[in-house]
Amino acid sequence: MQFFPRGKVYDFMKLAPAFGGASLLLVIASVVLLVYPGPRLGTDFVGGTELEIAFEKAVKTADIQSAVERAGVSRPDVIKVEDGKLKNHYLLRVQDVATIPGVDQEAPLLR
Repeated sequence: MQFFPRGKVYDFMKLAPAFGGASLLLVIASVVLLVYPGPRLGTDFVGGTELEIAFEKAVKTADIQSAVERAGVSRPDVIKVEDGKLKNHYLLRVQDVATIPGVDQEAPLLR
């Protein structure tokens, strides 16, 4: 079985300017995306506390964020966990450092 015929010349270099330009555009776009809007760093880089919370019924991320802000925490980051098995699960990241006693960690948060 022969994939390429003998003696056939493939001129890959005639496409070099087009692929070079496309590569340059992708590099420039990557640099722009690194600067604006910037990477979303997790708690391991910026510090703070990260909690996984679950609700029995559907809750909007904006409602969770406003409730945390009313509790006195500034700029909470609420992320919905998209998983078929986990319904109504969210990650809550805040800049403040807090500790939760072991007994309270196993207790349901909200009902």
